[in-house]
Parts: sequence; structure tokens; C-alpha cells
Amino acid sequence: MTLPLLILRPEPGASASARRAEELGLRCICYPLFDVHPCVWDAPAPADFDAMMLTSANAVRHGGADLERYKHLPVFAVGQTTADAARAGGFNVVAVGTSGVQAVSEIIAARGQGRVFHPCGQDRRPINPGSIVIVPRIVYEAAEAGDAKGLAALLPEEAVALLHSPRAGRRLAQLVPMIERHRLHLAAISPAVLQQAGEGWGSSMAATQPDDEALLALAAALCKKDSGDFYEGNTTIMGRDYETTSNPAKGKYNIRTMAIMLALAFVGGLAAMGWVMTRWDSWAEKEQAIVSGQDSRVDEKSSVNGTAAGNARTGKPFDDILPESHTQALNMRVAELEDRISRVNVQAQAASGNAARAEGLLIAFAARRALDTGATLGYIEGQLRLRFGQAQPRAVATIINAAHEPVTLQDLQVGLEDIGTELVGRGRSPNWWADIKHEVGQLVIFREAATPSALPERRLARAERLLEAGRADAALAEVTRMPGRASGGKWMEQARRYIEARRALDLIETAAILEPRQLRATDGSTIDQPSPLAP
Repeated sequence: MTLPLLILRPEPGASASARRAEELGLRCICYPLFDVHPCVWDAPAPADFDAMMLTSANAVRHGGADLERYKHLPVFAVGQTTADAARAGGFNVVAVGTSGVQAVSEIIAARGQGRVFHPCGQDRRPINPGSIVIVPRIVYEAAEAGDAKGLAALLPEEAVALLHSPRAGRRLAQLVPMIERHRLHLAAISPAVLQQAGEGWGSSMAATQPDDEALLALAAALCKKDSGDFYEGNTTIMGRDYETTSNPAKGKYNIRTMAIMLALAFVGGLAAMGWVMTRWDSWAEKEQAIVSGQDSRVDEKSSVNGTAAGNARTGKPFDDILPESHTQALNMRVAELEDRISRVNVQAQAASGNAARAEGLLIAFAARRALDTGATLGYIEGQLRLRFGQAQPRAVATIINAAHEPVTLQDLQVGLEDIGTELVGRGRSPNWWADIKHEVGQLVIFREAATPSALPERRLARAERLLEAGRADAALAEVTRMPGRASGGKWMEQARRYIEARRALDLIETAAILEPRQLRATDGSTIDQPSPLAP
């Protein structure tokens, strides 16, 4: 029995996948969950970039005429389908990544590229740029299409569904109720996509290569229901090569193997029984000797107990039974044990305090990573309130407020680039005489050699370099001295919130290491143990 294949990606990718699937002998049902449309976008200057990163073929299809201006840049593509579309569009593809966007960004950094242009869709995952600067532009959007009724009308009794994006996984989970999910077997282009679809499906598998060829090979294996590739509730990652034919001798081989194992077990049991019988007499003698020894010790104990009872009747203390040296030795051992227990308690308290401080430091690091990527704090917010709410309440409030309206270093770079013209004071003034005096005044400028140039263009260039180095405070200082700073009010407010959030993160990291009081553990208890790094 061959299951039908449900293709959910938007056109023209859906038709292309259907053609390749039909060549593999599969019956296809196309029901796109999205319609892709181009967006109006502002193209930055191509000379400002060293390379271009493409994560979807839709960027090439819908980028428009402005994307042609970047054909001189080397292109780093995610997936072979994206690379083929870029080459067909006349772009120079120098590397193709097969492990996702993050891996491609690491390849770009290894090649020494500094600034990277990234035409992308409206729905995109955050990227950790590392040492490179990625400037995104939204050139297309995927609007939702179809509904639960339409999908249910086309859905057969059992089918295999293709997932090409994380958003498609989330959309499918919204349209198919949990009680009906057992009818669908998922084939995803990557484990990250598979994770977005949730649980409850008949089976779910992900290809190891993020391209349509590997995904269709996986779908072909899944559609052959008699190949034994289904595992209820299990998630499996498969490669390009599949063994989809059944072995007719498999059942016989299993029965023969079981018969051989049972025979060996029977022979082994007989051998073990014979070995035990040959040594039974010696074991009986040893047991008799042990019993005799125990009886003699019981007699000795009874004698001691009788002596103790006699002393009790005559009013003599029990300590008289043992010599005085033995009593002193016992007292010394008890004192030594009490001392050891005391030291262990102190060491346990120190270890507990240090572990709680280490956990607090990890929470601070996790909060910094969330702010750097623009992600929500999630469970980290509660941990910040619990651990640092009393020690650093203002810092915790600043971090939580910054996470609700995140500002990343990449956002500041893009925003500064957008308002650069207004900051340097370019553009025509209504007073032409003032323009002439300004231009004449800029012809000759006297300054000390060690003093940075006060020209607005030079200040803007310094601010951009400072942002690339992560020094947002110094970049803000440069922008506040520029003639068009009034037009950059929103950018400066975002920069101040970015700087305040990082200072707050520095405070809670310091508190996790050196705070002598009011720091809390995971159960809310106060950490009384001083830090080993405290002065």
C-alpha cells in the first residue's frame, strides 16, 4: 500500500515538489498553506557589504529589480534549492550550507566577510551573528492560505505530509486537531521544522540535508507503508539512502536464531547444575563451621549479659564491665566523629552556597543571550525575580522591561544606517544664504592632530565602527554631537535602553558572584554562605 503525499508549501515550490514526487511514483495532493507576495523594501548601498546570504529561493524570486544591484557580491546559500535559484538568477554562489542558517553564518565568518546583506522573509528566526554584521531586509511575505475545513475535505484516511519551514509546521498543528493527527505521518526538511509541529502524529521524521531532494527521498520511504519504517510516536532522523524493500527470509531467520539461543541456554543450565552438585559437600561443611562459630559467640555474649545483669542487681555501673582504657578510647572516637560531622556540615553549606551562586550566574548569562538575540525571557523572568529581586530590584526591572521591547545591536546598526543622511545634516535648507555660509565654513577646519574630526560624515563613520565593536555608549556619544541629532531622537532612545539593559546585566552578574546578602537560591531561601571571591 502506497500512501498519498500531501504538499503544503506555497507555489511555485509546491508544483516543483509535486513533479519530482510523481517521478518517484507517488500520488500527490497540493494544498498550499501560504501565498508568497513581494514587499516594498529599501535597498541599502551595495558598496557597504562584503557578501550576501540567501536563506530561501523566495528572496530571489520576489526581490525585484533592486536585488540585481547585489550580483557582484559572493552569495552564501542555505540549501541546494536556494543555491540553484540564485545561480539561475545570475548570482555568484560561493558556498552552500547543509545544516541551517547558523552554520552558514559561521562559514561566512570563517571566510573573513565583515558585513553581510540578508534579503529575507517577514517570518525569520533570530541568528547569532558572532563576529559578522548581518543587515536584513524583508523582501517578501508569506500570507496564510487555506483553512481547517478545506484541509479536512482533502485529507485522506492516511497520508504523508511534507513540511518545508518552521512556520508550516506551526500552521499544520493549528489546522489539524489532536484527535486527527494520527492519520498524518510528517516528513520535515530539518529537525528544527519537525519540532515546531508538536506531538500526536502517526510518525515524524526529518531529513539530514535541508533540500527538497533529501526530503522527497524520505517521503518516498514513508509512503511505502509495508517497508516497516513507521514507529508510533517516535521521531527519527534519516539520511538520503533508504532500504524500503522487505526481506522475505527475515521471519525464518528470527525463529532459527531463537531456537539456537534456547538450546544454548538449556545446555548452559545443565553445566551450571553439575558444577554446583560437585561442590555441594564442601559448602555444607563450611556452613556447619559458620553455625558452630556463631553458637560459641552467642554463648560468650550470654555470659557478658549475665555479668551485666548481676552488676545491675548489685548496683554496679555498666562501665565496670569494660576496662577504663576501652572507655577512654570510645570517648575519643565519639569526639572525633562529632568533629568530622561538624566539618562535613560546614563544607556542605559552602558547596550549597557556591552552587546557588553558579546557578544565578547561569541565569544572568541566559538573560544576556536572550536580550542579545531579541528573544523573550520566558522562564528566565521568574528566575530573575526570585534570585535577584531583593538584591538588585532596579536592575531586574530594567532587564524585564528591555525584554518586553527588545533592542539588539543589529537593530541599532540598521537604524543608524537609515537615519545617517539626516544626522549629517544633508539636504537643502530653505535659507540658501545659510547653506552657502555653512559650505564655506567647512572648507578649512583647524583642530589638533590628536583630536578626532568634527565633520558629521566622520562622526557617522566612527559611530558605525563603534557599533560593530559593540560599544553602543561611545556610538551614542558621537550621534548626540551631530548636527541632525534632532531627527535621531527615536534611535538615541533605543540606544539608551540598550545601554541601560547591559549595565543592569553587569550588575546582576556581579551580584551573583559577590553579593554578601539578599541573594536567593532556587527554592527562595537566602544564601548566607559568603562568596569565595569576596575580598
